[in-house]
Amino acid sequence: MPSSFCWSPAGCARWTRRATYGPSPWRGITIAVSPLLLILAANVYLDRYDLLLAHHTIFDGINYTDAHVMLTGLLIVSAALVVGALIAAANAVRRPRGIWLAGAIVPAVLCYVLLTVVAWYVSSFIVKPNELVREEPYITNNIQMTRQAYGLDRFTQREFPAETTVEATDLPTIRSRCRTFACGTGTRCRIRCARSRRFAPTTTSPTSTSIATASMAPCAR
Repeated sequence: MPSSFCWSPAGCARWTRRATYGPSPWRGITIAVSPLLLILAANVYLDRYDLLLAHHTIFDGINYTDAHVMLTGLLIVSAALVVGALIAAANAVRRPRGIWLAGAIVPAVLCYVLLTVVAWYVSSFIVKPNELVREEPYITNNIQMTRQAYGLDRFTQREFPAETTVEATDLPTIRSRCRTFACGTGTRCRIRCARSRRFAPTTTSPTSTSIATASMAPCAR
């Protein structure tokens, strides 16, 4: 009796399935998808640091939506991609199936879509109606870090009261106030008042402004 003969359709179909020894097309696809998902997971995780340089309308850097939604959401998407890569690797080892491959990709896609919707909702309906109050701590941090980056945090502010009387335009008074303002701490003076010829055009009006030039000479006590 030839081996191809079968007694019933069910037995023939069972014999046909067992006699199929060709490689599954899903195995190669699954082997390629697994490392791809790992690369995407690393890329999404590193994208969280790009938010530090993100450009916004008021300032640059992390804002309310990024701090409360995007940072955590991107971390969840990255974790979903890692889990999907593990599922794809397990699918390649055992008998590959397309449904397992879809199960490795779909959760990460759903997480990303959900993250986009939640970020849009928070930005449009929570931040926009009261943007200055919501973004105030992040604007403060941005200004503070900018001052620190340029070394402006080492400077202190001092009050310099302006006088509008006629005596305020007197040259000796101007020089005295200039020395007091520049060398009040007793350190080496870096500012001295300009010469008389520089003040000549500006001392004709009580509302004129005095001019000072830079110098490395100490103040005259």
